[in-house]
Amino acid sequence: MAKRFIRARNPAQKELRRAHLLETARELLAGGCELHELGLNELARSAGVAKANVYRYFESREAVLVALFWQEAETWWTDLGPQLRTPRALGPTIALLVRTLAQRPRLCALLAAVPAVLEQNLSEETIRAFKHRTLAFYAEAAGDFARCCGELTEAAWVALLHDVSTLVVGIYPETHPSVSAAAALRQPELAFFRRDFATELERLLGPVAASHAPERGTVTKRGGAPLPSGRRRP
Repeated sequence: MAKRFIRARNPAQKELRRAHLLETARELLAGGCELHELGLNELARSAGVAKANVYRYFESREAVLVALFWQEAETWWTDLGPQLRTPRALGPTIALLVRTLAQRPRLCALLAAVPAVLEQNLSEETIRAFKHRTLAFYAEAAGDFARCCGELTEAAWVALLHDVSTLVVGIYPETHPSVSAAAALRQPELAFFRRDFATELERLLGPVAASHAPERGTVTKRGGAPLPSGRRRP
């Protein structure tokens, strides 16, 4: 039986209630609930709270999923960041990025859902905050990637991380088809469409990463804030 949800009276209690709702959502997804199936009715019932009270913490189901996305992204970075302290060439760095992403299917599923699902029922203010937070995440991560692999500038790493997000949006759904689609693809003549996420992401990301490398003979400087996507530091 779900625990009785007591209305929060102060900021600390509100944060606990919000964390409880997110943990409940995570448990539902871990238990087999698909992203498109996770609604506020089910979340409220499982958390032991009236649906109206969920709106005190999240403006929509998409806002719940966005919050889960950031939790997953921060956990991924907590694991990956220390591994970037060892210098690597570009190829092995890309392989590390892809491998650690592939180990977090929930993060990839949420990232793939950002443009088509998560941003469709959010307020302009919430989307703006999400984009600003994404830029800040790219900037922080790019610094660590550039220190690990100096073949790309920080600005190039910012651009590449955005490219990674774009590729995941396309590759993850195709490599994780629905039950009926997966059944259809078992036919031998449709084997062409059966693809592995990590293999496809690394295959496509390699040439994209190389395209961001400075031309031979170009002198680049590291440090400071990354420039806008696609621009190299003078």
